[in-house]
Amino acid sequence: MEMTRCLLHEKGMPKNIWVEDANTAVFLLNRLPTKALQKKTPFVAWVTCNSKRQRVVAFVLPDLQLRGTISLSLANLSFLRVLNLENNSFHGSVNYELGHLPHLRVIDIQNNQLQGSIPTSLFQHQRVQIISLAFNELSGEMWNGLWYVPELRVLNPSNNSLTSIIRPAVGNATKLLNFSSIPATLFNISSLLTISLSFNSLSGPLMLDEENIVSNLKIISLAKNKFSGCIPSNICQLTELKVLSISFNNITGKIPKNIGCLPKLKMFYIGQILKAIFNISTLEAIAFSFNNLSGRIPTTTGLHHLKFLLLGNNQIEGEIPLFIANASKLEILELANNFLTETIPINLGNLQELRILILHDNLPTNELRECELRFFNSLTDCRILQYLDVGSNLLNGVLPNSIGNLSSTIELIHLGDAHISGFIPTSIGNMSGLSALVFEQNHLMENIPPEIEGEVPSDIGKLKALIYLDLSANHFSGMIPTTLGELQNLEFLDLSNNSFSGPIPLSFVNLIILEFLGLSLNALSGTIPKSLEKLSRLTSINVSFNDLEGEMPSGGMILLTFPREWYSTDSRDAKATSGLGIPERISITNFPKVPKKVRQESVPRSVVVKTELANPLPGEDPVGGVKHGEVEGNVTPISLDERSSKGLG
Repeated sequence: MEMTRCLLHEKGMPKNIWVEDANTAVFLLNRLPTKALQKKTPFVAWVTCNSKRQRVVAFVLPDLQLRGTISLSLANLSFLRVLNLENNSFHGSVNYELGHLPHLRVIDIQNNQLQGSIPTSLFQHQRVQIISLAFNELSGEMWNGLWYVPELRVLNPSNNSLTSIIRPAVGNATKLLNFSSIPATLFNISSLLTISLSFNSLSGPLMLDEENIVSNLKIISLAKNKFSGCIPSNICQLTELKVLSISFNNITGKIPKNIGCLPKLKMFYIGQILKAIFNISTLEAIAFSFNNLSGRIPTTTGLHHLKFLLLGNNQIEGEIPLFIANASKLEILELANNFLTETIPINLGNLQELRILILHDNLPTNELRECELRFFNSLTDCRILQYLDVGSNLLNGVLPNSIGNLSSTIELIHLGDAHISGFIPTSIGNMSGLSALVFEQNHLMENIPPEIEGEVPSDIGKLKALIYLDLSANHFSGMIPTTLGELQNLEFLDLSNNSFSGPIPLSFVNLIILEFLGLSLNALSGTIPKSLEKLSRLTSINVSFNDLEGEMPSGGMILLTFPREWYSTDSRDAKATSGLGIPERISITNFPKVPKKVRQESVPRSVVVKTELANPLPGEDPVGGVKHGEVEGNVTPISLDERSSKGLG
């Protein structure tokens, strides 16, 4: 034991630390991973003793990559007041014995992998003030018996899998400031400020006390549960309310009209469009995404503080209201997957704070076909714009030269399947921070200045940050620009289903982190460069439906892949794209970050071979019955299972 005390003394602890506490401290110290010890953090920062008795009163071990179960030895620390194990990887159950530590004030074990139910002992603790269990895998029902937690101020079990109806007995916790359940009795606890119960499976109706409510509630967050019924009509009595989030539940009925009288409401997340909401001048966020809402977006002029407007994935009709351009603080505008018509407003440039604009899969059009898409001119004034997605629309126009003047902060441009014609302006090379550019399935072609090689502007080689480039299913012709080989951050390149001719550029050997290369359905000739063997990360290359010849390069790549379900005898209708998919569309579920690799991987379930190659495909047996030198003109489907059995996997 003397050796134990010396060890703790070297780590900054008192030499005369209590024996039982020293044993527990050393036990936990030995479980710390090497990375945690390499931080050279004094042990005293993790373990705190009181000055009189030298008993351990605090264990604070957050963010240390601790694993395993929470030790039962903690029950020996009878003077423990603070236990903080958040942001680790503990699994197993929450120890029942924690509820019997008589001096415990704070239990913070959120963001681990703890399972099982919440120990009933925690609801019978006379001194505990904070219980934070969020972001674990806890399940089962909340305690149905009588609660005796007179000092409890914060209870947060959000983001678990808790079930059942919340019992009124919790109303005995008269000092709660922050809670994660919603019985009616809570609304008469004047000290209660927050109710947060999102991302569980809790059910039951939303009920407020029928009497006058004495409440200082500021936040009610109940999203992603199974609450039912209608919104109580007396919710307008919650005069301090700033955030109301009840989306992704089974709420029915009408929204009380007097909800528009909440004077301090800033954020409202629900499942219906209500005109009264758009008249609350203090609102900063409106999120109605992923519901079955219909109707039109109300017209208003009073949302001067609005920062987030998320109405995607509904059945909203009509035009994009002009008032949106007057919401000068707007940062995110997401209206995707609706039935919006008319044109995209040309005054969106007034939104100086706009970072994300998502309008894909609607029905806007350009009244003057073949004319410039003028809204791009306006967007050049949005100097911090990061993500722009207006794909899958009927834009029916050409890209203006001003597209190259978009913000230097732009990271993603998605214009796929937008009925854009004409050519890609050479100014596209000005967007040095662009990491994903998608033009697939448009009518882009010709009319490129004669000094530029090929029909794709060589200036595209200036986009050094580009990770994802999809120009498939257009009308490009001429030779593939050699400058594409300068895009050394490129992971995905799809030029398929065009009319490119000539050889595969030798400069592609510089694409050192390329994973997919799509060149099918063109008129390419010559050989597949043997230098492509050096691309160690290249796993799939699609050169089917060309006029290539000669030997095939060796290596671990999947050669000549073409999804059978996309094949058509009309090559212009064929969608010869990759097995990696298009960049993941931004929505409320992944906002505000776009994944570093803006695509999702999937392997095509079948492949088709059609080219002219002198040597057979790798493997001992012919593939799909194709013999030496007999692959020209054939269209032979090959399942991936067959490919594996024949030595291609």
